[in-house]
Amino acid sequence: MTEPTVGSDSAGMETRIRFDEGTSEWVVSGLKRYASNASKADVYIVWGVTDPYVPL
Repeated sequence: MTEPTVGSDSAGMETRIRFDEGTSEWVVSGLKRYASNASKADVYIVWGVTDPYVPL
């Protein structure tokens, strides 16, 4: 969940996830860091925001 500019503050998360109607795929835009043992993983879980304007 950690990002370069907000650390692990999930309320300030900047990574965005949107659905592309043209390709029918989810697009992830952002940066993460400190992915321990990422080179050994078979599965990745990525946290992001789909609509930053929806109140929690």
